[in-house]
Amino acid sequence: MRGTSPRGAERFRAACAGLLLWATAVTAADEPPPVTVVQDGRVVPYADGGYTLRPAPFLVLSAPTEGPISLVPEREGRPPEIAPGTARLVAAPAAMAVATTPLSLQTQTVPPEVFDGLSAPLLEQWGSVLGPERVAAYRDLEESRFGKLPVLMAGRQHPAGRAGARALWPVFALDGQSIDSARVSSLVLHVFRTVMVTGTDAAWTVLRWMPVTLRFRGTADVASRPRDAASARLDCGNSAVVSAVRSGQWQRVERLLRDGLDPNRRVTARGLTLLMCTLTGPAVSPETVAALLSAGADPNLAADDGQTAMHWAVRAIAAGGFAKEALEAFDLLARRGGDIEAESAAGETPLLAAVGLGSPEAVAALMLAGADPGIQNRRGESALARARALRRADLADWMLRLRSDAAD
Repeated sequence: MRGTSPRGAERFRAACAGLLLWATAVTAADEPPPVTVVQDGRVVPYADGGYTLRPAPFLVLSAPTEGPISLVPEREGRPPEIAPGTARLVAAPAAMAVATTPLSLQTQTVPPEVFDGLSAPLLEQWGSVLGPERVAAYRDLEESRFGKLPVLMAGRQHPAGRAGARALWPVFALDGQSIDSARVSSLVLHVFRTVMVTGTDAAWTVLRWMPVTLRFRGTADVASRPRDAASARLDCGNSAVVSAVRSGQWQRVERLLRDGLDPNRRVTARGLTLLMCTLTGPAVSPETVAALLSAGADPNLAADDGQTAMHWAVRAIAAGGFAKEALEAFDLLARRGGDIEAESAAGETPLLAAVGLGSPEAVAALMLAGADPGIQNRRGESALARARALRRADLADWMLRLRSDAAD
C-alpha cells in the first residue's frame, strides 16, 4: 500500500486476519460438522454441537472436502475457549499428521493445547521440538494472508486420506477397550480440515478446527444383526493346513508357504480356496490373509459357485458387525486387487450380498472402495433395488448419498 507507514500496514494486516477468522467462525457456526455418525445402520442426528449415541460400535464418515480431514479424540472436556459447534483457523506443525490406524480411536491422555501464536509458554514447552527453522517459518506465515494464527499442539491424529474423498472410521474401541466396557460418558472429537500447507519448506499446516461432542447414553446392548448361516456351513475340510488357516495360526501358515505351500490351493471339490477358508473360520485373521496375499494368493479366484474371497469377506463383516479383524481383512483384499463388483454364478455381487444381509458396515466398506449401487446383475437387479425391495430405505438413501458425494 503506497503511502502507508509500516505500523499502519501492520495494523491493516492484523485487521484483515481478524476479519478472516471472524468470517470463518460465523460461517462455520451455521454448518454441520464435516463428519457423519452412523449407528445401527442409521444416521445419528446432529444437535447441540454433537451426537447422542449408545455405548456401542458406530461409524464415522468424513465428507469430501477441499483438504484432508484429521481426527483427534479426547475423552473428557475440551480446550478452553473452544465452544462446541464453532470452528476457527489454527496452525499446526506439518509433521503432526503422522498416519496411525483408523480402526479404533485412542483417546488423548493430554488434551490438545492451543497457544496464542508463538507465545512464551509455547516456546518454553515446545521450542526445542519445533526447532529454529519452524519458528522462523511461522514468522513467514504471519506475513501471509492468514496473519497470526493460534498454534495447535496435539498428539495422535487419524488422517482421512486425500482431499475430496470420503473416509470411514469404524469405531469399536476406546483406549484399547471395547466401547461397551470403556465406561465413557462423553467424547470430544476434534475435527481438523486441512486448508493448506504453508510456510518455509511447508513447515506449517493451516487447519479449520471444529470440536464435536459424542455423548453416550442408554444401554450397551448391540442391536441384533442377521447372521449368514451359509458361513457356518462352509466346509473346508479338516486337513492340517486348513486348521492352521481357519484358526489364525498365521506364523505357521507363513512357514508352510515358505516350505512350498501353494497360496492358491483349492481345498475341496467345490473349488474353495485357502483364502476363502481364512475368511470363514471361527476368528478371521488379517495376518493370515496378508500372508497368503503376499505369497501370491489371487483374491479373484472363484469357487464353483462363482463366489470369490470378497464375497466371503462381506459375510465375515456381516456376521461380526464391527469386528476389527473382518474389516482389516476386507481392506487388505480391496487394496490387493479384489474385485468389488465380482458376480457369482447366481448373479450375486458383494454389494448385493451386503444389502441382503442388512449389514451397514459391509455396505459402507464396499461403497467407500468404489462399488456402484446402480450396477445391475444378470437378472437386472441392483443393490439399490434390493434395498428398496427389502424396505431398507436407510441403506438406499445412504448409498445414494455416498455415490453423489463421490461424483462431486
